[in-house]
Amino acid sequence: MPSLHGLLVARGIFAATHFRALFLIAFLVIAGSAMAVPIELTVMTRNLYFGADTSGILGAPNAGAIPAAVKAAFAQAKANDFNLRVEGIADEIQHTQPQLIGLQEAVRINAVSTITGATTYSRDFVQILISELASRGLNYELAVTHTDFSSTLPSGNSFAMLEELVTLTDRDVILRRSDVTVTGTKSATFVNDVSLPFAGGTFIFNRGYVAVDAAVGGIPFRFVSTHLDELRTPLQALQLGEILAGNSDAQRLILVGDFNSAADGSGTPTYAKALSAGLGDVWTALGAGLGFTCCENASLNNPTPLLNSRIDYILHHGAILDPLAVELLGDTPFRSDAPLYASDHAGLVAIFAIDIAEPGILLLLGGAGMGWRCAARRRKPAVVAV
Repeated sequence: MPSLHGLLVARGIFAATHFRALFLIAFLVIAGSAMAVPIELTVMTRNLYFGADTSGILGAPNAGAIPAAVKAAFAQAKANDFNLRVEGIADEIQHTQPQLIGLQEAVRINAVSTITGATTYSRDFVQILISELASRGLNYELAVTHTDFSSTLPSGNSFAMLEELVTLTDRDVILRRSDVTVTGTKSATFVNDVSLPFAGGTFIFNRGYVAVDAAVGGIPFRFVSTHLDELRTPLQALQLGEILAGNSDAQRLILVGDFNSAADGSGTPTYAKALSAGLGDVWTALGAGLGFTCCENASLNNPTPLLNSRIDYILHHGAILDPLAVELLGDTPFRSDAPLYASDHAGLVAIFAIDIAEPGILLLLGGAGMGWRCAARRRKPAVVAV
C-alpha cells in the first residue's frame, strides 16, 4: 500500500502535468487564432460612359437624319472628353487601390475625315486610363476584354455634307493590378442578345461578360464584370441566367457591373433574380444611404447630382468570402467646369476578407480516454473604411 507521502508526490506530479497540458492547449488556441489572419481583396465596378446620348441616332426618323444625329452625339462626346474625365476615375482608383476593376462602356472612339481619309479624332478610354494611372505610379494592366459592338456611321449636316466617319467600339473590360496573378480569363457573348431596328438598318448589341480566375492567400475566386441590356427587355434576365450558368463552377464568385435593373424593382426583375439565386449585395449589407448610381445629365453639366436609381452592383457568393466595406464613388462633381463628373454613373468599390481558418487540433489528455478538442476560431476583422 503506497505511503501518504507517495500519494502526495504523485498528486503533485499529476497536477503539474495537468497544468502544463492546459497551458499548451491555451497556447495552441491563441497561436491558431493569430495564424487565422484574413487577407483583404478590394474590387471596383465603373461605367466610364460613352460621353454622349446616342438615343437620337437610334431614334432617327429616317436614314437621311442619321448624319446630323451622329454629328450632335459626336460633338457631345468631344465636349465630355475622356482626357478630362479620366482624372476623376484615376483619383478614385488611387484612393481605393483595387486589385481588380470591372469597366463598362470602356469605349474606343475614332473619326476619319471623309475628304482626306486622315484620322481626325481618337480616344481609347482603356489606354488613356492605364496611362494616367501609370503616371501616378499605379500599375494596372488589361486582363480581359469583350467587344459589345462596333459601329461606323457618317457624321455631318446631311449625306450631301459629310465631314467624318465615326466609329464607336463598346467594350467590357477587367483591369488587374500588376501584383495580382490571374490564372485564367473568359470573354463570353450572350446568346440572348438584343437586335434593334433603326433608320440605318438593324443594330445588334453583342453584349456579354468578362471574367478572371485569381487567388488570394492561395484561395481561388472568380471575378466577373458585365453590362446587361439597357433597353430593359425580358432578355436582360436571361442574360443574367447565362452568367450564373456559365460560372456555376466557381466556388467563390464576385459579380460586378451595370445591370440596368433597379434595386427597388421598378424596372426589370433581373436584380431580384440575382438575389434569389443566392448572390449577396454588398451595398444592402454595408452601404450607407440609398446608394444611387445612375444617372447624371448626358452633358455632365448639372451642379447638383441627379442620381436617382441603383443599377450598378457588387454581388458575391461563396464560403470564406466576407464583405467588409463598400463605398460609392464619383457621385459629386470633381471639376469646377463641365464635364463636372467623371461619368454619368457613380462607381462602387468593396473590400472582402478571404478568411482562412486554421484546422482544429485534437489533444488526448490521459485518464479513461478523456480528451479535449482545441480548434482555432475564425477571427472576424473589424469593418475598415476605404
